[in-house]
Amino acid sequence: MRKEILFIGVIVSGHVALLGQSAAMPTFEVASIRASHDMQTEAHHLSCATSGRFLATGQFPQSIVQWAYSVQPFQLLGEKPSWFTDPRDIYDIEAKAAGPVSEAQCKRMVQALFEDQFKLKFHHETREVPVFALVVGKNKPKLREVKDGDPPGGVVFNGNPVRSEDGELARGWRMQDLAREISGVPSLDGRPVVDRTGLNGLYAFKLDFALFTDPDRPDIRTAVDQQLGLRLDSSKDSFEMLYIDHVERPTGN
Repeated sequence: MRKEILFIGVIVSGHVALLGQSAAMPTFEVASIRASHDMQTEAHHLSCATSGRFLATGQFPQSIVQWAYSVQPFQLLGEKPSWFTDPRDIYDIEAKAAGPVSEAQCKRMVQALFEDQFKLKFHHETREVPVFALVVGKNKPKLREVKDGDPPGGVVFNGNPVRSEDGELARGWRMQDLAREISGVPSLDGRPVVDRTGLNGLYAFKLDFALFTDPDRPDIRTAVDQQLGLRLDSSKDSFEMLYIDHVERPTGN
């Protein structure tokens, strides 16, 4: 595996001001950033442990920013160079906080890391965009609400059990999770999906659909209707966008 080390160093413990806000942002004590040119790696990982260790392997920068700022691809606008958005331009990032952190605290530290090492500058804009609204169909939804003690593996996509971020089989999903997952289906023309079902429980279900044209599988809208008893309706909604004003590749010290 050939890797180019772009940055390995110690970030002095302290605080970095969040752009456009007066609140201070904590930083990692130690962090390393490496660009990887090995596309054969199977080690694609993005998470933060409660111990304060952040690990992103085989990730392109946009995917890490989406995680850190809790946004979907359509919410990122502005300056996005090819190396920032290309899944073939991958990085490995490892960082360690001074002590235990929550996921929210870890995300703020990753934000500080990107603003410091990637020179990320941005502002927020609110825009109305076309969406698909996930709503209850004419008949009763074909979903099973998960109860305490139910076994894992309750959510299955195209025959594959869905796993949570920690690698465990998911017992069930909330409708917000389903809406977020199917937002990336190509046949929905890049539109986000928003949950308007009014269903607030944790549900088990199987969904089998074609990502592209496939005579053996229904398209996503048909599958959601026939298999889940839900519907995808064209609509509009307002979202807060993260407009990138500037971003740079990290460089060595």
